[in-house]
Formats: sequence, structure tokens, C-alpha cells
Amino acid sequence: MTVILPESTQERNNLRDKHKNQKVTIPNLLSFLPGWRCEVNPYLHAADKDFHAWLNSLDVPEKFKIVLGKGNYVLMLAVFFPETTQEKLLVLSKFICWWGIWDDEVDPGGQLANDRKGSLDSCEQLRKCIEDCLSPSPNFTPTPETRESVKMAYPILAEMREHMGLVSADNLRRTFLDWIDSVVEKQSCQIGQILDPWDYFRLRTMNVGVIQTSVLQEYALGYELPRWVHEHDAVKAVSQECANLGGLVNDILSLQKEFCDEQVENIVLLFAHHYDLDIEGAISKAYETIQEHFALCTAAEARLPIPTGDAKLDADILKYVEGCKDVVVGTVYWAYYCERYFKKSQVNDDLELQLDLFVD
Repeated sequence: MTVILPESTQERNNLRDKHKNQKVTIPNLLSFLPGWRCEVNPYLHAADKDFHAWLNSLDVPEKFKIVLGKGNYVLMLAVFFPETTQEKLLVLSKFICWWGIWDDEVDPGGQLANDRKGSLDSCEQLRKCIEDCLSPSPNFTPTPETRESVKMAYPILAEMREHMGLVSADNLRRTFLDWIDSVVEKQSCQIGQILDPWDYFRLRTMNVGVIQTSVLQEYALGYELPRWVHEHDAVKAVSQECANLGGLVNDILSLQKEFCDEQVENIVLLFAHHYDLDIEGAISKAYETIQEHFALCTAAEARLPIPTGDAKLDADILKYVEGCKDVVVGTVYWAYYCERYFKKSQVNDDLELQLDLFVD
């Protein structure tokens, strides 16, 4: 019997068939971010030990703990926030771990990937959680019907609120609600034809999480930026360009895993499809796009609203900008030193990566 696939499914399969079993070498992506620091928090190992103790205390299946442990979240956060304390590094690692758990549920291949109603319900529950925990009068008690992946956030956010001012809490609340909105929009685009790469890029940079993670600096380093700073054109531009860069480097690094997981929502594959390129050509276009947005970020830095007349505020603005860049660098560094996207054996001493789009 001949099975006739929906046109969109056949188109996706054709895209994968065209590029399967190709190999490509990726240069050290940190070389595309010249002048940006790459530092590791000195409390990495101590916080990692505490994180695994917390992980073992969770009421989840053992195999789930093993998967989470391999995520190497503390390493990621140690580069995102190289100057925070051991205690805050631990709390931030819990937060990112929880965030990854929730996000994986609604991503392609996740528990709710093909359940649009369930995905949207989870988004609304998360929206309520963020409002509950980050409002001026917080409530850290979830309702009984709250999904487990959302309940997990309440005690973590409660820990964070102990050392977070009202302004910082509101900054995180606003940016996280924006992120939830982007997830909802993404859900409406996941079913159907292959996306235009630039439509995908806009959605990707909205939900990659760089801006939200950057705002966590205010908690990590114990400062607060007035709302007008976050709304300043140059500060917004730096945040957005770092989100753009974060999405681009992440898509290059995750290409092999996503291809093998039968996903085509990746900027490299979409460039290949839209411009009729081979994988090397599509990756080269991704490099060019990185260089363009790096230049835009550098130009935005020159327009920062400093001096303000307040030396501490000037220093805090510069800390924030540095932190936005740390999140991009940390995304790359973490991928090279864990096995989320590829085996460590695929990376040489110069951090050159051999990707293999192998299909059995």
C-alpha cells in the first residue's frame, strides 16, 4: 500500500533527505566574538556538587535525574555569571534546569509537542506562576491543578525573591512574560509548511531566552537598573543583538542533534532550503549573519546612555552589557564542554567541531 504523506511532511522529509549523511567542520565559534570575555566562575565545582545533591532530592524518576545531570547546567551558568556567589550560582542553576525541563515539554519531540491545547494550557499556568512569584506581593503556593513542570518553579523563584528587589523582580517578570508570548506564537507556527528563515529567525531570537537570562544578572550581581535603562534604544539594541547572536550560534551547534531528531526548525537547514544551498553554503550564510549582528551590537554599545551623572549607575549599565555578551559566550562554551548536542570526541583542541548529519 502506498502511503501519501501531507505535503508539508513530504517537504520536510525531502529537505532532510537532501542533506543527510553530510559532514562539515565548524570553526571555533568564539572566534566570531572577538574581544568578548570568556571567564568561568571560581565556585563552579562547589556549586556543581550542591546542584547534584539538590537534583538527587527531587521526586522524579532516576533516569530523569541522570539526563538532567548530564545537562551540565552549572557549567553554563558559571560562564553566564562568572562573578556571582556560590549560593546564587546554585539557585540560578536550579532555575535554568527547571526552565529547560518546562521548555523541553513544549518543544518538538516533547510531551506536549503535538498537543496544542496542552501546550497553551502549560503556557498559561507558567504565566500565572511568573505573576504569582514576581509581583510586588508574591504568592509561592501553586494551585493543585498546576502541572508538575510549573510547580517546580515556585520554590526556586521563592529563593530568588529573598535577594531580589522590587525593580529587578519586575524587570524579570516583564521579560519572562514576553518570552511566554513568543512561545505561544511559536506553537502556532510549528505545524505546517517549512518556515521562511527570516520569519523563523525572528521567532527564534524571541524565545532563545538570552534577554531573560541577561536580566537575571540583576539578581546574580545584586544591582537594579531603572526601567528607563532597559527601555533605552541602545540598551534594547544590545540585548536584542545578543539574542540574535545567541540564536545563531545555538542553531549551528545544535544542527546535528536536531537533524537526527527529525527537526528542520534550524536556521542552517532553513537557509539551505530557502536559498537552495548545500550545508556548507548554509552554514557560511549563518557565519555572515553572525558577523552582521556582531557589528550591530558593537555599534549599539557606542550609543549607550552613559555617562548619566551617576557613577554607580554607569557601572551597572556596563555590567549589564557585559552580561548580555557573557550569555552568548556561555552558550558556545557550554556546548563544547558537555554532550547536549554532540560528543566531546567531535571537538578538537582548537575547538573545531566535526558535525555529522548521519541518518541510519
